[in-house]
Amino acid sequence: MTDSNVVSIIGRLTGDCEISKGTNGNMYGRFSIAVNRSYLAGGDWHDETSFFDCCMFGDICGVKGPYLQKGKRVSVVGSLRQSRWEKDGKKFSKVEILVNQIQFLDVQSAARPAGQPAPASSEGAAPVPPVSPEAAPQEGFAENGFTEDIPF
Repeated sequence: MTDSNVVSIIGRLTGDCEISKGTNGNMYGRFSIAVNRSYLAGGDWHDETSFFDCCMFGDICGVKGPYLQKGKRVSVVGSLRQSRWEKDGKKFSKVEILVNQIQFLDVQSAARPAGQPAPASSEGAAPVPPVSPEAAPQEGFAENGFTEDIPF
């Protein structure tokens, strides 16, 4: 029997992703996600918010990092990683999510990073229907759904 360490959460970013380069030149990013849950106790509904620290390494930082902004709703899949250290004779530990995949759930707001102007709207133009997450362009594909290198 093998062990398993997989976590999947959906929530909102509590701040912008902080992208940095390590001493070895590899990129890494850190962000936190707030996850809300409601539960029934004693006949009353209660709300509870949990906060999860996340880290990611490599190409995903450059590709997704600029779009990871405070308030955006995302789905994160990864594994739990525990760090342990000792300081002044006291032992500390921290568990965080090591991110493997990120999916943006606010499709319209994920379409451009901060600082990019929204496209101008035409008066009298028909409203654009909302795009479902399944129909949104996936990583590695251009807006028309094709990559530059067609695999066949």
